[in-house]
Amino acid sequence: MNIIIYEGEEKGYGTRLMQRIYEIANERGIREIELDYWLENQGVKNFYEKEQFTKYREVVRKSL
Repeated sequence: MNIIIYEGEEKGYGTRLMQRIYEIANERGIREIELDYWLENQGVKNFYEKEQFTKYREVVRKSL
């Protein structure tokens, strides 16, 4: 699932959305959430760090 919020930055929408996602995950017995973002998106990186997500994998690619 991809959810993109542009106009909601700094308004708490992302935090409220994540809280709801955590609730749904707990209700369904899901114990881990994996998210990704574009490397250049520093705002999202900061948000996920604030939400206490940890980096555990890097993906690289090369255009031919």
